[in-house]
Amino acid sequence: MLIIGKITGTHGLKGDLKVLPLTDFPERYNNMKEVFVGNEQNYQKLEVESVKKHKSFYLFKFKTHDDIDKAKVLKNTFLLINEEDAVELPEDTFFIHDVIGLDVYLKNGEFLGKLKEVFQTGSNDVYVVAGENGEKLIPALKDIVKIDLVNKKMLVDDMPGLLSEAEEV
Repeated sequence: MLIIGKITGTHGLKGDLKVLPLTDFPERYNNMKEVFVGNEQNYQKLEVESVKKHKSFYLFKFKTHDDIDKAKVLKNTFLLINEEDAVELPEDTFFIHDVIGLDVYLKNGEFLGKLKEVFQTGSNDVYVVAGENGEKLIPALKDIVKIDLVNKKMLVDDMPGLLSEAEEV
């Protein structure tokens, strides 16, 4: 299951729920007929009655939750979808959950560690690689990083100042 939103609270008295998008594709909400609600281990399928954009949130109304008392039990749960229902990504673009745990190597074969986390900064993502020498931050730029999901590894093209010391001029 993939998390695509978090229910943060109710809105009004008729069962509308405020959903914080946790997806790069929130437009998918507009065509949803049903969605799983809960967490990755315990969830239920709910029919979507309506979805409306509201400020930085989306307002979801589920057919079975038609008043505030029924709706508020869903607060702090997540919207989930089956992985096979995920949006198809462009070539050389990956879901975060697919790259976490990859073995990270320099192009010369030196092992840097495992990809532990991805920070989304707005301009480009930043990979956090944890290894014997601590954590390294690597910008997720196609000129620097090549990802091989088949072999579960990432190759990094080291540049002066990125991971190694910059040369003095």
